[in-house]
Amino acid sequence: MAFEITKELIENVAILIENRNDKGLSSLFSEMHYADIAEVLEEISFDEAVYIIKLLDSETTSDILIELHEDVREKIFDQLTAKEIAEEVEELDSDDAADIIGELSEERQEAVMSQIEDEEHVKEIEELLTYAENSAGSLMAKELVKVNLNWTLAECVEEIREQAENVDRVYSVYVVDNKNRLKGIVALKSIILSPATTKVEAIYNPDIQEVTTYTPGEEVAQMMNKYGLVALPVVDALGRLMGRITIDDVVEFIKDEADRDYQLLSGIS
Repeated sequence: MAFEITKELIENVAILIENRNDKGLSSLFSEMHYADIAEVLEEISFDEAVYIIKLLDSETTSDILIELHEDVREKIFDQLTAKEIAEEVEELDSDDAADIIGELSEERQEAVMSQIEDEEHVKEIEELLTYAENSAGSLMAKELVKVNLNWTLAECVEEIREQAENVDRVYSVYVVDNKNRLKGIVALKSIILSPATTKVEAIYNPDIQEVTTYTPGEEVAQMMNKYGLVALPVVDALGRLMGRITIDDVVEFIKDEADRDYQLLSGIS
């Protein structure tokens, strides 16, 4: 059943907040998808939205914040400390984290980044912020699963288990050489069904679509649509695997471009 915001729901949220019934609020929102919660936050008062963001755990609110309209998100961030924003950013994939950080002033960026404990995450965000806006580099996430061409499938399974902990959805297992150059993909089914001593080079598929970090977002969207892709690897000028773009990244890009075109046609700056 599709989620629907009702007057009764909004009134219930307001009453729970007024009574500081945190347990009731947590119970109410625990049954909702984060996208639905974001929709609720955009219907209630600003102070109420901030109250809920501070109440719920960062794992939940980080996803909610990504779904919010940029203007609403900006106002909420104005009410959060650098440490609180950092806690949200730490829960996000690198591409979403970079989007959040990129919306902040330079001074606030430095303050937030200094509060992020995961140094590798900081490096990934800093790298993504260097790419031109709306390029494949700016759209990609650093989180992915890759294996070496020379590994046995037994080694692959161990590596995949470890790497997959940081990846929400494993669409593809990429194959690279010793210099991290993308060589192709290998199907999970092939890894499972083949003997453990088999080398990756014996079963991988070298026929793969890819884009470079400077490929325009429009071309990325066209390619994923043409070939029906749910994920697309991104390489640098030397062919080294840098990240991946997933279908949800492209859908969001298309939506943003459509909104921007509408604003231009309407004469809105």
